[in-house]
Amino acid sequence: EKPEKELEILQAGFNKYPGSKEILIGFINYYLTSGQSEKALEKLTSAVKDNPENPTFHYAIGTLYDTMVKDTTNKYTAEDKAGYMKKAMDSYGAAIKLKPNYFEALYNLGALHYNEAARILKEADKLPLNKKTEFEAFTKKAIKQFEIALPYMEKANVADPSDRSTLQTLVTIYHKLQKYDKKKETQAKLDEVPVKK
Repeated sequence: EKPEKELEILQAGFNKYPGSKEILIGFINYYLTSGQSEKALEKLTSAVKDNPENPTFHYAIGTLYDTMVKDTTNKYTAEDKAGYMKKAMDSYGAAIKLKPNYFEALYNLGALHYNEAARILKEADKLPLNKKTEFEAFTKKAIKQFEIALPYMEKANVADPSDRSTLQTLVTIYHKLQKYDKKKETQAKLDEVPVKK
């Protein structure tokens, strides 16, 4: 009985404040914790149909796919996850098109590419030492992902200059891309931003 009640409250809040991220996240988490990601997707897809101009719904769909990509229960195959990743990227992209300074969407889209780069580098590290060509191919692929992540992270930093994780991510990306002046500059900014208690 209780989850249904919770859902009703969320639904009511959702209808009243369709732009509220908190309600949206509550909504998504409700479905995910009850293992109903497909149902959440259904709800959000119909929300997008009714409000195609609302960036929050596109962002929410992105978040949902993003969560499915990060799932560690082996519920989804690697192939599934690659598909979800593409869909997460498309949804975040749609949100940014509607709202170019959408911090969360910019950050999450950058983070998806960043995490993909990190994953590729981890794979590369597992290679035996004599696989030099493969190692270089992996590294190239990772660098490409860091390059794609960069403009999103830079825009996220413009949208919210006080966000430390954006600055930290940028420091790493600049390092990986050997942009040492930018790295230094960003590190200096990071040192000035107070740590949130």
